Amino acid sequence: MKALIVVDVQKDFCEGGALPVTGGNLTADMIADYIKENRTDYEKIVFTLDWHNAPPDDNGGHFGDPPDYIDTWPVHCVAGTEGASFNAAFTKIAALVNQNPNAIFKKGQGQPHYSGFQGVNLIGQSLGGYLKNFGITEVDVCGLATDYCVKETALDAIELGFKTNFLPNLSAGITPDAARHTELAIRMHQ
Repeated sequence: MKALIVVDVQKDFCEGGALPVTGGNLTADMIADYIKENRTDYEKIVFTLDWHNAPPDDNGGHFGDPPDYIDTWPVHCVAGTEGASFNAAFTKIAALVNQNPNAIFKKGQGQPHYSGFQGVNLIGQSLGGYLKNFGITEVDVCGLATDYCVKETALDAIELGFKTNFLPNLSAGITPDAARHTELAIRMHQ
């Protein structure tokens, strides 16, 4: 059985946000359209959210002043803020997103997390546990940003024993070669 993992398609990671990825808005639209057209191909569709505590908490060193854009970042995706909410393109699939709040996994929460598998849902369940409870053996991974959270989520999926597919056309990265580097990292770990 197969699941789609949509990583961090949030306003702060799209153009106009606190930490934008070039092409973030277009990627959000493409993911929403893909889900509408391919929903029945998946047993489960799950979403991750970057969800950080507000300053002065530095979230385990994740927020930096000044940020180095490698290990430390500007303040972004603060819990409960507009920037932490889903990109507006997801209004196209709002019923799907809202029908199962346990399919939304929030990561960060005081820690410098990148992988969606470090997040938990409303009842404190991990993403890995959730997927395994439904008999999921294969995952497709897409979202923002390819070179950080998407890559780390895909690598953790492999580590947990899921057959893992990266969807580069439904992802956008910070660096120009992000998709190629992520594909290589996944191949090396499979």
